[in-house]
Amino acid sequence: MEYKLSGLGGEILFIIAIATILFSFIPFHSTADEVSIDYIEITFTSPPFDEVPDCDISINFTFWATASAFNYTYGFIKFVNANWSILNNGSNADIAVFGTGDIDLVVFWSGWRDGNATLKVSYGEFNDTVTFNIVSYNIEGEEPIVWSTLLEKGRFNFVYMPWGSGLNFSEIGDGLNASEVYDSILGCELILCWDACWQEFNIYVSGAPDFNIEYKMCFIYTTHESIFSVWSPAIQPLSTQLYAGWNSIPWVKNETIKTSEIWESMGEAGLVILTWNITKQGFNIYVPGCPYDFVIEKGDGFFVAVEEGFIWHYP
Repeated sequence: MEYKLSGLGGEILFIIAIATILFSFIPFHSTADEVSIDYIEITFTSPPFDEVPDCDISINFTFWATASAFNYTYGFIKFVNANWSILNNGSNADIAVFGTGDIDLVVFWSGWRDGNATLKVSYGEFNDTVTFNIVSYNIEGEEPIVWSTLLEKGRFNFVYMPWGSGLNFSEIGDGLNASEVYDSILGCELILCWDACWQEFNIYVSGAPDFNIEYKMCFIYTTHESIFSVWSPAIQPLSTQLYAGWNSIPWVKNETIKTSEIWESMGEAGLVILTWNITKQGFNIYVPGCPYDFVIEKGDGFFVAVEEGFIWHYP
C-alpha cells in the first residue's frame, strides 16, 4: 500500500477539506448545577477539555488554560471561577487571569529563564497543579534545548522536527520517526512530511510504513489540543540541499527573518515562497512586489519553489 501524495497544491487542500469534518465535541451535562463536583483540573480551553499535563516546554512559550469541574459519572460538568497562583523555582514564568462570567481564562507564559514553574488552581476544597520544566531554546552552544508547539485541535499544525531530536532528553540523537511522534500526541490522526527529492508527501497514519522526520517540517492533524515538545542539540544545520521544485525549510536561527530577505538570499533561483497560516488553514504567498512581507520566527517553516537544485545557506 502506498501512503504518498504527489504535488503540493490541490492534494493538501483536499486533505484539509476532509479533515474539517473530524472535530470531536462532548456534550455538556444539562443539569450541571445538580451534579456534585468530584474534582477539578487545569485544562485546555477546547472540548473535550483535556488536562494540561506536567511537561517540558521551551522559554517564551504561551498557551491558554481554564479550570474545569468534573464528576466521576458524568465527566465534565462546567467551568469554575477559581483562585490561580504560580510558583517559580529558577524560572520567571507568569500568568494573567481573565474572568468572563462563569469561566476563568488564564494565559500562561513560560518566561525566559530555565527552571521549574508550578501552576496551581484552587476552588473550595478542590485543587490541581501542573509543573513545567522550562528549557531555553536560544542557547548558542552545545546544551540540549526544547522546541514547543501548541497543537490546535481540528487543524493542520506546521511543526518543526529538529535535527538530532528526541521526545525526551535521553533520546536526543537516537533518530525520530513519524510513528513515535504519532503515538506521543493525544488524538493524532495524520502526519504529513514533504519529500523534496521525490516531490511528494510522505504520509503517516496508524499502521502505515514508518519514516524518519528529523530536520523536517511536518503537518500534524489532531483531534485534541495539546502541547508538543521535542529535545534537540542547540546547534542546528545552517545549510540545506534544495531540489528543483518545492522544498520545505525550517527556520532555525534565533533572529526573525522576512520572506523578502529569504527571497533575496535565493538569488535568481527562487520562484515563490509559501508560509502556513494556521488560522486560515491555507498558505500566505510571497513573490517580489507582494505587499505582504511575512515574518518568520525560530521554529517556523516555509515552502519555496526553485528552478534548479543547489545548497542554500541561511542568511
